[in-house]
Amino acid sequence: IVDGPTVWLLQLARDRSAEGRALYAVAQRCLPSNEDKEEFPLCALARYCLRAPFGRNLIFNSCGEQGFRGWEVEHGGNGWAIEKNLTPVPGAPSQTCFVTSFEEEVSPY
Repeated sequence: IVDGPTVWLLQLARDRSAEGRALYAVAQRCLPSNEDKEEFPLCALARYCLRAPFGRNLIFNSCGEQGFRGWEVEHGGNGWAIEKNLTPVPGAPSQTCFVTSFEEEVSPY
């Protein structure tokens, strides 16, 4: 496995997302000097490149496509449910969503 500043900078240079371009610009200005052995910027670059957090959802089962798997549900009111989207959402990873009922409580004052 190859690891080093050049690898991660080349990886970022190929990233066409706005986030990738912005991080590339910052990384070029913030790289440690030869005398400074601090590697935090390189670790941050490696984490960004390997995890690719932008462009994907980091929440497991975010649309309820697998039911409530991965979620701990505490019911209050009429609770939570999973429904198909009323209108298809182009490009969405799933056509389902979490829904809840909300009823306003009227105070007797």
